[in-house]
Amino acid sequence: MPSTPQRRYVPMLDVVRISAIVAVVGIHCLAPAATVENAPWALVVFRSMLNVAVPVFIMISGALNLAPVAMRKGAWPFLRSRFARLIPATIVWTLVYGVVINGVVLGRDLTAERLGKEALMGDQSPQLYFLWLIMGLSITTPVLGSFVKHSKARAWAATGVSLAWGLSVYLAPNAFEAVGQPTGVISGAVLTYWIFYVGHYLAGHVAFAHPVRRRLAPAVLALGFALLAVLGVCGGLGIENEGWGKLVSGNYRSPLNVGASFALVAGLLAVSREWEVSDRVQGVLRRLGDASFGVFLCHFVVLIGVRLLVPGLDSGGTLACVGAWVLVLGLSWAVSLIAARIPCVRAVF
Repeated sequence: MPSTPQRRYVPMLDVVRISAIVAVVGIHCLAPAATVENAPWALVVFRSMLNVAVPVFIMISGALNLAPVAMRKGAWPFLRSRFARLIPATIVWTLVYGVVINGVVLGRDLTAERLGKEALMGDQSPQLYFLWLIMGLSITTPVLGSFVKHSKARAWAATGVSLAWGLSVYLAPNAFEAVGQPTGVISGAVLTYWIFYVGHYLAGHVAFAHPVRRRLAPAVLALGFALLAVLGVCGGLGIENEGWGKLVSGNYRSPLNVGASFALVAGLLAVSREWEVSDRVQGVLRRLGDASFGVFLCHFVVLIGVRLLVPGLDSGGTLACVGAWVLVLGLSWAVSLIAARIPCVRAVF
């Protein structure tokens, strides 16, 4: 009987997803200081550079889930495992943000119309859409994984086509407006939002499964940092998410953001291909990496609590926002790590 293949530990995958969640929390914590009039230019640039975090997080998900070893027990066990975690988390956190935080803590009017609209759009908090995004991508994983499993050329072609299609949908409203037609192309509601990100998901797979050649890896990584700098400068110059400015905006589907994200992930995975760590370091990286999903889910609750309970951190000043970032990160990771040890509770982290 053939042995079950095991996943080789790649420390850079955990380093990247830990870094990505740090940046995601930074996006939300720094927003008050970076979006006010006359905000410090350096802060706006830095805040704009953090926008690579979400595409990177999706790419890492693709690298992990589309690897053949992820479905070594078959498609159904894979889907059952994924949805056993995602469905309870979606239900619980939708109620936490939609009812407890918005209604009880923030005192917003919880009408049936508002609750229904927020549920359809995943708008109960700034990050809950990601649960629906990952559920949609997870459903397609067995099909996508089978398609790209044995062919590097097919994997790259599928990635290119998917990214091009996503970019076309992203820019289509501008083309429609140019010819005087309605601008709607496809809904961004919870059941369809994931479609925009199939290319990101596949990009993570090709970066991991088919890494760039070692001699080219430093150049790819340098390109990623250069594009990241351009992304920040464009944000600092006030490039809007409207019109053809979308090409260089910080939107998660803009070509500049996707290019920077992919080059960074591909370059980092390629240059670190031979990197190995001790068992102790591996244990730390694994725990922090596994807890990053819980940090993603709970950090906005922690952020609201910090701003309500800690004097001065709700001022919107730069130092206050940076302080909130540090505090929210520490508390969110503590909550997530503790929750992982509690039966039933860990099911939604």
